[in-house]
This record gives sequence, C-alpha cells and structure tokens, in this order.
Amino acid sequence: MKWQRKNQTANQGVLYVKGVVNAHGSIFRPIHQEDDVGVDGHIELVDAENATGKLVAVQIKSGESYVSASDEQFVVNVSQEHLDYWDSYLIPVMMVCYSPSRNLAAWTPILEYIRNETYCGRTPVTQIKIPFCDVFDAGSLNDGVGGLASAGADRKILIECVDHCLAGDHRQRLQGLQILSDHPDSRDSRTTAFIARRLLFDQNEVVAEAAIRTLSYHVGRFRWSRNPNNKDEKQLMAYASQLCRDLTMEECTRLIERLDEEWFGGPQALGERVFDILVCCDESERVMEDMAADKSLPMQRRVNALYMLYGCDDGELLMDDVLPDSDGYGDVFRTMFPDHGKTES
Repeated sequence: MKWQRKNQTANQGVLYVKGVVNAHGSIFRPIHQEDDVGVDGHIELVDAENATGKLVAVQIKSGESYVSASDEQFVVNVSQEHLDYWDSYLIPVMMVCYSPSRNLAAWTPILEYIRNETYCGRTPVTQIKIPFCDVFDAGSLNDGVGGLASAGADRKILIECVDHCLAGDHRQRLQGLQILSDHPDSRDSRTTAFIARRLLFDQNEVVAEAAIRTLSYHVGRFRWSRNPNNKDEKQLMAYASQLCRDLTMEECTRLIERLDEEWFGGPQALGERVFDILVCCDESERVMEDMAADKSLPMQRRVNALYMLYGCDDGELLMDDVLPDSDGYGDVFRTMFPDHGKTES
C-alpha cells in the first residue's frame, strides 16, 4: 500500500499541532481521516491539570503550497460549502496552517475571520489569509485560543443574562447587561438593543448609564462605525433607532438632565452617547430648543442642550450669525464662546 506524499505532509501538520497542544498540557483529539469533512480534530483546554470542557475544533492545512508569494502569510482557498459548514459547527472552529520547512504554524478563528471580511465588504470570501506573526504555540493556547473556547462555552449563559436583565436585582441587571454588551455572540444583536432600551430609565443610575452606553453603541454607528455601509450594521442600527423613536418629551428631558456633570468629545463621552439616542426621536429637537432657552435652568444644562441642538458641532454654532444676539440663546452662546467677536485693540 502506498502512503502518498500529500498524506505525509498533512500528517506533519497534525503531528505539529498535537505536539504544541501536548506541550501545553491540553488534549488533542484527532478526527479519523475518513470522517474529516472540514475539521481535523478537537482541542480541549486543560487548566492546572483539570480538563475544562472548553472545546475548539481545528482545521489543519500543512505544506509549502499554502505559503504566499510574499513569504509573509499562509493563504488557503475555501469554498462556500466549507464556510457554511464551519459557520454551523456547534463549537468554535480555528484554522492552523503549518510550514514544514520553517517549522512554523499560524492560526486564526475562522468565524471571526469571515465576519471581519464580510463586515469590511470583502465578499465573497474565497480565501483565508493567516499572517506568520499569528503564531500557533502554547502562548496562543493560553490567550487567543483560550478566549475563543471560553466564548463558545459561555453562550449558554446568555439566556441567563437576559433573565437577569428582566427580573433580577440591580446588581444582576447590571452584570447581565454588561455581559450581553461584551460577549461576541450578543454584542451586535437586536436582543441586546431591546434589553438596553428597556433599562434606559432604570431606577438604579449605574444600570441606566450602562443601558445608555449599550443602546447608543447600536444607534450611533452612523457616526462611529468603521464601515457605516455594512448591510448588517445598517439593519441593526435601523432596529435600534426605531426602539428610540417613541421617547417622550419627559424622557428626552431626563436624558439631558443626566449630563449636567458629564462631558462631550468622542464616542466614549456620555454626552455623545445621549446625543446619539436623542437624534432618533423627533420630540428631542423641541426639548433641546426649550431647555436651551429656559433661563431658569442651570447654565450647563442649557449649554448642553444648545450644543446637541447644533449636532455637537462647534463649527455649526459659530457659523450661525444670529445666535450671539439671540434673546433666547445669546447668553448661552456667549458662555460657550466668551471670546467670540472680540478684536485686539
């Protein structure tokens, strides 16, 4: 019986991966070749000699044919059939490429790679590219692969997080919302946006602020997104914006009142986050106008209202020649720009 060279090369990759996993102290369970339809084995991570039950599936590609012409990365051609298979797999799938001549392996989480390519508009995905610098070794098993396995194992807690948000005490509501907002499987979801809208005016101020930040993450993509033309992102933003459309004038007022001691400037500023939510509601403009002109209110609140009324844009405010002498907003404008219009004597 002949043992073809391609089988020998493929086996080298499997042996290399097994060696790295064994050296780490974890467990590699190969899948028999006749049963291999897109996955070559499973890795179960071990922590302090305790099997964790956290699994990652691995597809291994071995050989110099996968090395790019630039000699800087691996390039693997993939079919839609394989992409669909990996996407539907019950545990996370990673790809490891191995170069026997370099004795070097590199890895990438397949689903994360596909999502990033799709997000950036590089579709259809026909290749998976893995830079040599993404080395597959014991360190990657501790960090990146460990995180990938944990994310897969943690999916079962997401429904518990929703329950906590809906029926838990304030600590459970906060923890549940934070996990939903951070977990890669729930971060960009309609469910998380819906939960955040429900908690937007929670009686606990910390929970309410977390809800503001989570909901604005979904609605504010038109300003902060890396790829505002992404179809999935547009649909999620439209859904979250619709959730905010029925904000009442009283609710808009309460959101602005929260900003008396807050600041604007960049996507992490609470002022910017509140603004992203308010612009989804038609009532908010009238609220901003009334608050900015109301001389009985604290000046900082009036400043914030006027600033948001002009789209959080200093340039738009300064271009309005009527504002400095306006009966309603003039004092607010002069507070914001005390040196405007002054000339040197």
